[in-house]
Amino acid sequence: MQEDIETINRRTFLKLGASGLATAGGASFLPRLVAEQGGKREAPTRPVMLRSSSLEVSLDGTDGLLFEYRLLKSGIPFKGEGSGAALNVRLCRRKPWGFAGVMARPTESRVSEHSADFRFTAMYAPNAPGADFTLRYTIEACSIRVTLEEVREHDGFELISIAMPSLVCVDEDERDAWLAHGDAGGDMVALREAKAGKLGLNTFWGEINGILPVIMAGHSGAVCVQETTAFMDGTLLSVTGEAPNRRACLGTTKVFRVDGGACYDMNLGRGAARNCGNKSTPNLIVDQKSACRLDFLEPATGVAPLSWIDGAKLVRARMPGIPNHFYDDKFIYGIRTDEPKFPKPSATFERCEEMIRNVHALTDGSPQLVHLWG
Repeated sequence: MQEDIETINRRTFLKLGASGLATAGGASFLPRLVAEQGGKREAPTRPVMLRSSSLEVSLDGTDGLLFEYRLLKSGIPFKGEGSGAALNVRLCRRKPWGFAGVMARPTESRVSEHSADFRFTAMYAPNAPGADFTLRYTIEACSIRVTLEEVREHDGFELISIAMPSLVCVDEDERDAWLAHGDAGGDMVALREAKAGKLGLNTFWGEINGILPVIMAGHSGAVCVQETTAFMDGTLLSVTGEAPNRRACLGTTKVFRVDGGACYDMNLGRGAARNCGNKSTPNLIVDQKSACRLDFLEPATGVAPLSWIDGAKLVRARMPGIPNHFYDDKFIYGIRTDEPKFPKPSATFERCEEMIRNVHALTDGSPQLVHLWG
C-alpha cells in the first residue's frame, strides 16, 4: 500500500447513493482516481482484433490495451480502457534504492488467431531500461484471459507491478448499468445510484480480495465477470464522475514482486504509526503467473435480462470441489488472544482452555475447531 489512503468500508462502498460517501476520505484518493480515468480514449488508429464464435475484441495497438468487446449474438458492446492513459508500471532501482511509477507502451506485438502479445520495455529513466515484459490476451468462446509473460529485469532493477485499473468499463447512459463485488459478503448497486469511490484496501492484503476476488458489471441485460486468478494480484473496482456521466470500471494490478517498499499498519489500528520497508527489504518474486479472466454473458432472445446471479452461477460452476471435509459438522470459532495495541493479552492460554471447556459443555460435547489469533 503505497499511500495513506482513507478507504471506504467494503460493505458500504456500493451503497453510495444513500450515504454520500463521495466526501468520505475523498481528498486522499479521488483526485488521483479522476486523473487516471478522466480522459477519453479515441478509436484505435492501429486496432488489433481477436474473434471467437461468441465474442469480438478490439485492442489499441498503440498502447497494448483493451479498447472494446462486442457480444456477437446480441451485438451488445462493453468498453475497455476508456481514459486514454498508457500502461502504468512500478519499478524498483536497487542502488541507489528507490521506486518509480512509469508509463510504458509496446515496442512490438505478435498476433495469432486466438491471442495477441504486446512486448513492453519499462524505462526507469530515459537511458535506464528497468524491465521487459509481455502482456498476452487470449480469447476463447466468451472469455478473455490477461496474463503476464516473459519478464526480463535489467541489471539493478526489479519489476514490481503493472496497474490496469480499467479492463472493462460501464457508463451510466447504458441501459440498466450496475456493478457488484464479492468481497466481505458482497454487494451490488445500480450505477445511477452510485457516487465516486473505489473498493477500499484490505487491512492485511492491500488490493488483494482474499475472500472472493470476483467483481462484475453489466448493462442492457448482459454481464461481465472479472475473476482474479493469481493469488497476489489486486482486484480493482471504481466509480468516477457524477450524474449523468458516472462510469464504473473493473481492473487489476498484476504483481510480479511483493513491494518491499510498501507500508503496513500491522493491525495496530487506524491512525497508528505504520511499518514501512527500507532498502534492505527484499522485493520477493511471486511464484505464480499473474493472470485474470473476463467472462461475458449475453441474454438469449426472448429471455429475461441477465443479472449478477447469472455471473455468480458461472463462477460457482467452475470452482473445484471441496478437497477436504475436515471442517464438516464442527463448531468453528476464534479467540482473539492479543494484538500489539492491547496493553495486555485479551485471553491467556489458561483463559482459552476455560472458554473451550465452556463451549464443549454448552454444545453437549460437539466437536469444535478453535482458532487462536492475534
